[in-house]
Amino acid sequence: MSKEKERKALIHKFYYVYRKLQEKHSLRYQMHFDLKENNIIEIWEYKGRRKWRCICKINETEEIRLIVRSIGPKDLDNKAKKAIEAMGLKNCVEVLPPATEDIIKKEQSAAYVNIILSSIHEENFEQMITVPGKTYELMHEKPPVLGIASKQSEVAALISYTKKGIVTASENEIVNFVLFNCRKYTGNSNIVKFSRKYQAKRLCKFMDYILKEK
Repeated sequence: MSKEKERKALIHKFYYVYRKLQEKHSLRYQMHFDLKENNIIEIWEYKGRRKWRCICKINETEEIRLIVRSIGPKDLDNKAKKAIEAMGLKNCVEVLPPATEDIIKKEQSAAYVNIILSSIHEENFEQMITVPGKTYELMHEKPPVLGIASKQSEVAALISYTKKGIVTASENEIVNFVLFNCRKYTGNSNIVKFSRKYQAKRLCKFMDYILKEK
């Protein structure tokens, strides 16, 4: 695909997503494209108390990236890199090698949104009842959580229960979450129930009960 065709395809996709959100959120936008590639898109609110408040401004010089931190194996990393290159996403998606826990912790804390991936296929029963272990860790970080999975999954129920983000497989809902809603998902008091300290206390109480019964 030529650069011009790719540009037109991206603009078409923007319109496809934006128009579905425009009426619901009373939005207006402004685009500027020139030969020097000073390309800018601004979106702002058009009605209500916050009229003219700019809620999104993107230009091509901004660094907007999806970072995938690898846990191996290497052949899976290579497959992901080839897919990224084939889709023309090398400038915004990056697969990084494995790192120490300290580095990963810093990255998670500094992220705009942390992402959890699971199955979107409801017939995959094992995946539906499995919560990725990373979920419990990310719930205690400041950034909101976006789960890409079925809404019928256990991970969806957990994220909803803690108000830490959303779980969806809908492209429009993902865009809406990232652009407009993610910052309101700060989590609630239920998060503490999934801390290591809380779970350790529950386990100790259970063990005490067993010992007393004997």
